[in-house]
Parts: sequence; structure tokens; C-alpha cells
Amino acid sequence: MPFKFTLVKDSWSEVLKPFSQSLAAVGPMLNVIGLFSVIAGLIGQYILYAAILAFIITVLNIYMPYKVSKHLTTNGGYYTVAGIYLGKRAGVFTSLLYSIYGLLAFPSITLFQFTLLDFVFGISTALPLTILISIITVLIVIRGFNSTINYLKYLTLLEISFLIILDLIMSIEGQGAIPAIRSTPINSWGFWVAMLYSLLMFAGLGSSLFISENVNGSKKNVPKGILNAYLVSGFLMVFSAYSIIKFLGMNIYIYASNPYAILEIINRSFGSFAFYLVVFFSVLSSINLSLAYLNSWRNAIAKMGNDRILHKLRSRDTILSAFIISISILIISYIYNNGFTGFVIVTGLVSLFYLTVHIVSNVSYLKHVLGEKNNLGISIILASTIILLTTIILTIYGDFYSMIMVSYLYLTLMTSALIAVMILVIRGNTDAIELHYY
Repeated sequence: MPFKFTLVKDSWSEVLKPFSQSLAAVGPMLNVIGLFSVIAGLIGQYILYAAILAFIITVLNIYMPYKVSKHLTTNGGYYTVAGIYLGKRAGVFTSLLYSIYGLLAFPSITLFQFTLLDFVFGISTALPLTILISIITVLIVIRGFNSTINYLKYLTLLEISFLIILDLIMSIEGQGAIPAIRSTPINSWGFWVAMLYSLLMFAGLGSSLFISENVNGSKKNVPKGILNAYLVSGFLMVFSAYSIIKFLGMNIYIYASNPYAILEIINRSFGSFAFYLVVFFSVLSSINLSLAYLNSWRNAIAKMGNDRILHKLRSRDTILSAFIISISILIISYIYNNGFTGFVIVTGLVSLFYLTVHIVSNVSYLKHVLGEKNNLGISIILASTIILLTTIILTIYGDFYSMIMVSYLYLTLMTSALIAVMILVIRGNTDAIELHYY
């Protein structure tokens, strides 16, 4: 009997690794305080329908990482998928895109921390506090995978427990009305830009692929972790969107123009203790999200070194490079005194690169599915790819008439990545690449 109990306990422990990794990489509280305000600024009270649609589309998007995790174990994640099924050049291109995505994800979260703390304590206090939080986060990740994943397990449980309680209180206390679904402005470019940020809410679900080599029985436990994280995060984001509409009512438009208006209303409605509690868990969510992103990104960069895509770097050097870039972007935002605009720009870039990496991986895996003549798999991957591509195109088109900086930087970085791959091919550097997986 003790032997059987140990097996069950170990099995759950291994499932919790990818589950905690994926759910922490969603950043539920950060989405509610940070991303929801951006979405509300674009479509107001229709954030509920954007959340529902993003949740539905995400079931198509996680199909590829879910299926891949069942028969491949590799910390290379998406770039390994592209390299195996579409060739080394596609693998290198995807690895460069993912590297950009990973380098921008940490600054995006840091800027959120900065703007939130600026709102609460003022800009002079916010800067050193944000740097201190970043240092603590980096020190945890540098301690290694096991230390990081243990923090993720406990911090994620705390975060989602608090968010459920907060959502229940807001939905019960609120008097706002839910708009009719038929009036959703699905034909406007603003809705599709909102979908860009809505899809970003679930972008981290596939991050468990990048820790598969660290999970025992990964071909069974990683897909379980991804699926469970998808269901839990979907419930949280849809329920949170509903609760915010109920709680804010027409104040949703104040929320759209002032990202932290919800904190002011919580302060007026429930007092300063509730206010600081929400601030604390929002910062906790951002730390959790940073840990998850750095955990998967550190593994991916190490794998790129083993596969001879990049020069081998020590884990500490990898994390420190992300820290330096993050703090540099933070200081630039501090100098120009416009942290939230910086957050929106960097987060928009993160979302565009996430969608691009996912599209390339989808196309790569589609080649494998076509060989298996799996009609359901073909339909799901095609649907996912078309929706993601449509979102990118409409976002760039709409962005040229609003925040041109996001589109300009995205196209510049994409062009740079293509040129880099062409140079590597011409020099014959891609011939030495060896993709390791099992």
C-alpha cells in the first residue's frame, strides 16, 4: 500500500510541474489589472465576449503543443517542432523569433510592475521597488529549475485562490449590465486589436513544452498539465471579465482611460486594506509570470546551445542578459515618464511574436499531420493558423492608424530575423545544427 501511495503522489507531483508552469505563464491577476484595461480601451464593455472568443480560439491553439507533448520530449519547444517537420532553417528562424519573444516578455512584465507601483506609491518609489522585485525574481530563477518550479506551485495556488474570491465579491456587489452579444463590434479593427491582447492572456499555456525534459513521464504528464491549465485559466479569465463588467458597470470606460481605475473603485468600495491586498496579489502575479517565462526561456536558450544554434551560455548569463535588457527598457520609460505606453507597446510586440511563433509551429506540425491523414487534426491546425494570421494582419493594419510603433518594430525585427537566417544559410552554419529530442 505505501508503494502505491508513493506512485500516486509522485504522479501528481509531476503533473503539477507543467500545470503550474503553464498556469503561472498565463498570469491571471496581471491580465485582470493590466491587459483587461487595454482591451477595455479598445472595445469597452465587450471584454467578456473577447475573453470568451479568445478562450475558444485557444482550444485550437493548444492543440499543437498538446499533441506534440504526447510524442516529443524536448526543452526546445516550438523551434524543435519547426526544425523536425519543416527543416533546420525553419527551426533556426523560429528559435530567433522565440528568443526575441522571450527577451521582450520579461520587460513587459517589469513595465507593468513599474506602472502599478507608480500609481500606488509614486514614480520615485516605484523605480527602486521594481528593480528590487526584478533582482529577487532573477535570484530565484538562477537557483535552478527545481527551486523555480516549487515557487510556481505555491504562488500560483495563492494567486488563483485570491482571484476567485475577488471575482465572487465583485460579481455579487456589482450592479452593471452585461451587453447583448449581437451588438459586439466584431467588424471593427478595434475588436481584432483587442483580440490580439485577449489571445495573449493564454499565450503561456504552451510553455510547459520547454520544461518537458525536467518532467518525469513527460509524454503523459505535460499534456495533462497543459489541458488542466487551459481549463482553469479559461474559467478564471471569463469569470473575471464577467465580474469586472458587473462591478464597474458604465465605469468600464473610466477603466479604459485609466488602467488602475479599478483599484480606485475597490478602495472606495471596500477600503484601503482590500486595495493594498489587490495590489499585493497583482505584484505577486507579475513575479509568478516572470518566473514562468524566465524558466521556459532559460531552458530554450540552453537547448539552442546544445543544438548548436547559439553558442552555449551559462544559465546565469542567460538570465542576467534578460535582466539587463528589462532594466534598460524600464529606465527609458522612467526617463520619458510614460511607463504604461511602454507596457502597451512591448506587450503588443510580445503578442505579435507569440502569434508568429505559433503560426510557424502550426505550419510545421501540419506537415506531420498531413502525412498521418488526420482530418480532425488538419482542420484544427488550419483553423488555428487562419485565425492567428487574420489577427496579425488586422492588428498591423489597425495599428498603422493608432500605435504605429508596435507594427514598425515588429516588421523591423521580423526582417532582421529573416536576414540573420539567410546569412547563416549562406555561410553554411545551419549544416552543423543537430536537433536533440526523444
